Amino acid sequence: MFTQSFATTRAAGPRTAMLDKWRQWSPRPTARLDTTRTHRYRSGSWPHDIGDVPIATYLADRHGNYKLLALDLDAGRLGADAVRTDVNTVVRVLTDLGVAHLVVTSGPTGGQHIWIRISEPGIPPHTMAQLARQMRMHLPTLDISPLANAATGAVRIPGSPHREGGAATPVGDPAYVDQQIAAMDTRPAPPELANWLSALFPATAEAPHHADPRPAIGSMSLTGHGAARRLSRAKVPLSRESAALLTESLPRGADRSAAAWTVLLAMAASGWSWNDVLTQLNQPGLARLRDDYHQRQPHALNQWNKALAMAADTAWKRADNETTTAPATVQTVIDAISGKVHTQSHVWGRKGWASAERVLYALMELCLKARTLTIDIDVRRLAESANVHYATAARALHRLAAEGWIERTAESAGTKAATWKLRAPGAASSDCFTATQVESRPPSPTHRLRHCRHDVWVWRYGLGGVAERIHFLRRVCGGDLPSLVIATGYSPATVSSWLRRLDSFNLADSVDQAWDRTASELGCVGIMAARTRAHLIDRLLHDWWNDELAWRRKRGKRRYRQRKGTARSDPEALSLPIAVNARTRYGKFPTQAGRADYATARLQLTSSASHKVVA
Repeated sequence: MFTQSFATTRAAGPRTAMLDKWRQWSPRPTARLDTTRTHRYRSGSWPHDIGDVPIATYLADRHGNYKLLALDLDAGRLGADAVRTDVNTVVRVLTDLGVAHLVVTSGPTGGQHIWIRISEPGIPPHTMAQLARQMRMHLPTLDISPLANAATGAVRIPGSPHREGGAATPVGDPAYVDQQIAAMDTRPAPPELANWLSALFPATAEAPHHADPRPAIGSMSLTGHGAARRLSRAKVPLSRESAALLTESLPRGADRSAAAWTVLLAMAASGWSWNDVLTQLNQPGLARLRDDYHQRQPHALNQWNKALAMAADTAWKRADNETTTAPATVQTVIDAISGKVHTQSHVWGRKGWASAERVLYALMELCLKARTLTIDIDVRRLAESANVHYATAARALHRLAAEGWIERTAESAGTKAATWKLRAPGAASSDCFTATQVESRPPSPTHRLRHCRHDVWVWRYGLGGVAERIHFLRRVCGGDLPSLVIATGYSPATVSSWLRRLDSFNLADSVDQAWDRTASELGCVGIMAARTRAHLIDRLLHDWWNDELAWRRKRGKRRYRQRKGTARSDPEALSLPIAVNARTRYGKFPTQAGRADYATARLQLTSSASHKVVA
């Protein structure tokens, strides 16, 4: 009998017995191992013994059909009591249905796993994902990411170590555990279990039965007048992170606008006034605000008023005496969007959508830096962040808006960029992507963009967006073809073709030297820098012409005799202050037959030795 053989194996060690049984049940010949114990799982062969290495099994086979279910009930957000309540609910339902299952304590944090075997042919991935979202509406502690990601969804097996100590331990005495495992082995649940659970956990659920203990966001009033106006709360020092962003020099290529906005918002939320801001105006983190203050003081004041208004609208009470933790609303929404992006490979596998994915990640990164879900951004800056052409970024924005990922809340007007807002996924769509299991956790926007911001991945001149997605996801879900087809949404022929080409350039690993060498071979070195420089020249050209028009309209101006097309002072000989406008720096805007000569002006700006691309 199976029970006797399992008991015999248990005599050699219960953890070894669990390993052998889950290896037998695994839908794939490989497992996922955290050999570094840093929660970075990679695909590998099943080990002969567990040891100290966390081991997780895939839940779906290489075709995406689920052969194992592991309901991961996480205590991280609502606590162990909420987990026990949800476990009791699920166990009662499974018992009534006569479905064999095993409850396992995940580790020292109070989370639990409920394991179920599914008979052939398994549950299709789209059915499983929909069921997981429905169950999440009734079970607030359920982490649905392993169930909504057929390509890489995996959960640690019973007996596997936990990264914070302890191991996954079956609940119950040894005889009961043996009995449950024997039942799972001889009577796996039919695929129709998905339909049964869908009927018992309908999508029409109103609200989860556990209240989120985090405080709701409220609005705070303002006090004071003029430059002394601030939030009605005691002034406190900036957090360590905000203080570092204010005082430390920005790295080359950093977005000065995003840094200044983040610091301004932190100052406003900390009860600072405009007078306090002015005392810090010479700090590196406020370089962009300092430029605006010297050139266009009303614009600088407008930025502060925006930060003050946003801080008032999104400020949280620090309890009765202002001491509670702020709810991370922006981070929560962006995590949910990242999770939805990570699990909907069919969306990004369409023609032209690899670039749209980059643009969406770039928007999320900018919103994280600005601590808001609504942001004014021009397509050129967005294109630089996503490593695409600005025309591609413009098309991507329209595609994303058409399918509900973002929405345009204000049109562009003159020099003011359009305003875009990230749309939070609905509760029935995806509301839990705080994965604790293996590779189910979606990549952060910064991590995702760090990979694609290299000349080798530019379109036309380099390998392009499709190759970049395949290369990135190859590192995440392993190099086998079926997993990559599921993860990328591309056809097997497309994935196979690009894998061969990537291997021909020795790009299997993310080695910077290999990327640089390949970019050199393809002739695309410096494409990103050239685009950034061209965008900078466009902005300077626009500012120069506007300054020329303002000078022409000015009454009572003093005229100086000077050589046509040159500045009064040589920019290379004199370090002018930041506040000097473009006409003073470059002289009269070139004209031809009374019309603006943009070609000559662009050539003059491009050849000027005083312009280095630092944005």
